[in-house]
Amino acid sequence: MTHGGDCLESWAERLRLRQNRISFMVEMLRQILPAVSYLHTLGYSHGDLKPENICARTSYERNLKFTLIDFGMCQKLP
Repeated sequence: MTHGGDCLESWAERLRLRQNRISFMVEMLRQILPAVSYLHTLGYSHGDLKPENICARTSYERNLKFTLIDFGMCQKLP
């Protein structure tokens, strides 16, 4: 676990048994795509976007919060 929560890979096992897999993924995309878009407006590419680099956690309000991590391959777009 990181400060952002458990990576999506860790959530996969829990989601296999749940009915709300689609709502989980929709919420993840709703939060992560604007972050990726913002990086692009700054002229950068994440460079390593994969489930292991997206973390999820439940907030105190019981909402899902997603965090994009591992900017080690982030680079300036041409």
